[in-house]
Amino acid sequence: MNKWSELDRLDKVKLEAIQILLCHHSKLFLFLFDPLNYCLNTSPDVLLEKATCFSSGEYILIQMALDIWSSSGYAHIYEPLLQLDYKNFCRAIQAFHLLRTYQHIQFILPPIKMI
Repeated sequence: MNKWSELDRLDKVKLEAIQILLCHHSKLFLFLFDPLNYCLNTSPDVLLEKATCFSSGEYILIQMALDIWSSSGYAHIYEPLLQLDYKNFCRAIQAFHLLRTYQHIQFILPPIKMI
């Protein structure tokens, strides 16, 4: 289990992107993650199976969050376009923008060295 201080920089960015994506859906964040240890509550496949009780939009958000965290959500690019309302779609774009920006920055800046 990972404590926040033990997460590497990429995991912190992924977690921040997921928090942007789910900022108005705290129940989904708690469904996915142990808030004290920042690890998934169970395997991605079990989470997806249990997530069928949520609305179609919430299910897509769960898939997207799992894709961001571990490439295990099986979200298809057209699903958010069709299923998410405008506000959730905008948050998804913000989350993807954060991840994209991080990917560019990590090649420009050297890694932070711990003292």
